[in-house]
Amino acid sequence: MALSKENKTKQLANLKATLKTAKSVVVADYTGLSVNQTNDLRKKLAESQADLTVAKNSLIELALREEKIDGETPFVGQTAIITAGDDALAPLKSLFEFIKEFGLPKVKLGFMDGKTLTSSDVEVLSKIPSKEILIGKMLGSLMSPISGTVNVLAGLERKLVYAVSAIADKKV
Repeated sequence: MALSKENKTKQLANLKATLKTAKSVVVADYTGLSVNQTNDLRKKLAESQADLTVAKNSLIELALREEKIDGETPFVGQTAIITAGDDALAPLKSLFEFIKEFGLPKVKLGFMDGKTLTSSDVEVLSKIPSKEILIGKMLGSLMSPISGTVNVLAGLERKLVYAVSAIADKKV
């Protein structure tokens, strides 16, 4: 369906606004996904505060160029843009869980912090643990020396109690 110039201008403005506010961007080829699967993917991404936007390849290329994001051009096939809201990695995890289940969409490239990422880079990033898990691991590492010291000091008390108990048992 042909878009009017006015609709193209609006869609381009929306794409540019979305790209400006996104923490991470993934460009994917969703050819082969049914409408229901695409809607399921949208729901899954929405849970991790991300959006899936479908637009004409020429509009996507223009929006990326105008936002000074260097991408692999030209795009071929049915292209969608997945943009992350607050957490840059959570949508990537959701996307790759979906890909593991259905085998689609195919990630073409991604963008994060002004850097272009290959599809394999995006997959590696999707395997990084969540922020909460990383903070928990860091706190555990920080608490480890303190816990060790407490256990050593408590061990001295235990040994003293065992020694006194052994002496008391010998005398009886």
